[in-house]
Amino acid sequence: MSFHSPAAEKKPAEGVEQPEPATPEKPAAPKKEGCLSRHLETVIAIWIAIVTVTGAFVAWRASTVGSNAADADRQGILSAVSRERVQTDHRTRLHNDLRIFTDYIQNREMASLLEQDAQKLGEMGQTEQAESLWREVETYEDLADSAYGFLDYPQYVKEDNEGRKTYDVEGYLQASLAIEARVQDLNPDDDFQEADRLHLQGQRLVGIVILLAVALLFLTLAQITQSFPRYIFVTIGLFAFLAALVIGAVIEVAALSQQF
Repeated sequence: MSFHSPAAEKKPAEGVEQPEPATPEKPAAPKKEGCLSRHLETVIAIWIAIVTVTGAFVAWRASTVGSNAADADRQGILSAVSRERVQTDHRTRLHNDLRIFTDYIQNREMASLLEQDAQKLGEMGQTEQAESLWREVETYEDLADSAYGFLDYPQYVKEDNEGRKTYDVEGYLQASLAIEARVQDLNPDDDFQEADRLHLQGQRLVGIVILLAVALLFLTLAQITQSFPRYIFVTIGLFAFLAALVIGAVIEVAALSQQF
């Protein structure tokens, strides 16, 4: 009977290749593309927030400009109404002065004609008739002087080189408007021009809001897109945003230059 030792049983046979022990696999390193993608998504989110805030500000600015334009339109209408009221009032006074001035001219003309007749009668030796006409001349001259005294604005009675007197209607109206314009706004043209300028500025700001909406659209598309087109969307969105900023700055600077 033969006995085998345990060491002899565990000894590997010669000439047989033994398998190498398995080594644990190293964890895969994160891909650079994934890191870049997450970083780009963060940047896009920041730009979306910036564009959104900018769009809200420009929309508020457009609303404010539109409100100012409406106020300017309203003020222009009020100025036009005030101007018509003042002109009507002064034309009424003017018509009263013109009526008195007409009586003044008629009495002076009558006195002049009677004076000529009285002189002719005096030259012809008809003394009594001439004296009667002279008394009538005095009467008409007194009536003319009395009418002249009732004029509200005698300073507008002008006399030419030939001695003919006229009433300066345009000078009276212009002076009256100038006096009233010192205490109230009677020039609607300035208000309407300001309203037109503000309306145009508001329309341009609305265009800026639309351009910012386009930028926000492309940035949102870039946010939800995972392939190469997202870079194109980002480029278009940022270009639209920068264009909106530049145009908006030009509009505001132009508006400030027109105010001063």
